[in-house]
Amino acid sequence: MVAIAALAVFWVTLFFTGVFRNHALKKGLVDMPVARSSHTEPTARGGGVVFVVIAFLMGGAFYRYGYIAKAEFILVACSFLMATVGMADDYLKLRNHIRFVAQIIIASVFLMFNGVPETLSLAPLTMRLGAFAWPLSILFIVWSVNLFNFMDGLDAFASTTAITIFATLGILGAAAGVPHFPILMLVLIASIAGFLKWNFPPAKIFMGDGGSYFLGFMIAGAALALNTNYGVPLMVPVTLYGLFWFDATITLIRRMLNGEKWYMPHKSHAYQRLHQAGYSHLRVTGYALLLNIILAFLGAAGFFYPQYMLAFFAAGLLLLGFLYAVVERIKPLKN
Repeated sequence: MVAIAALAVFWVTLFFTGVFRNHALKKGLVDMPVARSSHTEPTARGGGVVFVVIAFLMGGAFYRYGYIAKAEFILVACSFLMATVGMADDYLKLRNHIRFVAQIIIASVFLMFNGVPETLSLAPLTMRLGAFAWPLSILFIVWSVNLFNFMDGLDAFASTTAITIFATLGILGAAAGVPHFPILMLVLIASIAGFLKWNFPPAKIFMGDGGSYFLGFMIAGAALALNTNYGVPLMVPVTLYGLFWFDATITLIRRMLNGEKWYMPHKSHAYQRLHQAGYSHLRVTGYALLLNIILAFLGAAGFFYPQYMLAFFAAGLLLLGFLYAVVERIKPLKN
């Protein structure tokens, strides 16, 4: 039943993404190439609304009939709420403070239902979070939402990363004895895969802020849900997510140190500079997929051998730092 439903989700998303693309082109809902763009042709935008709505509807149906638990449905519902903020920004261009406050409110609502981690385990080290648990959890979610949006800049780059992360989390959820979680991950993967056909290089449509907000919240929310409800160490999904948060965080810090307006659009991320150096969308995405698979193995190793979590996390950091230095050599960040 679940496999059939996932297959249906794929085909429905595939079909309606095409329908939405035609609608977007007729209504002029397109991203025009500008100086900071990585595409050269006008491209339909906002297609993420399709997989967002389908994932939310299927999540509701699966919860109604007992295929996923309340914790998973709350995660989907709050991710959908976050996506509405992104969609509003897609079409209304919300002010920064309005968008930021909305993100904090939705993150807080999710945490009210889900709870917050009491400790941060990085074996052999364990840190009690105490009064910092709430603010750090909100920061984790809000940063994930925005960094995923920052990193959605090449064809299929964000989509394939999300699929890799959700596939790994689903497998680890099954290994942890959580039958509901892999089902939710399978639905997400099917819906994103349906969209990916249209987003594959050369992309015919972009997911927009609505789609990227949804996926960014889903990743952070899934990490917190697995930790608070099922005891999966938070550093496992953090390791899986390494490519995105490492590039986004290091680039943000460097731009701030250079005196740039960090919140303004730019093309300074490592993956963007690799593309500027002449690497195609497909080649950069392929490299990212390979890196994400390596990080998935490191995260899984940390799950199965938690006493060595620090070592596996450190290995991931060293790899990311080395590759960032390689990109810097190929295409330095201009000061």
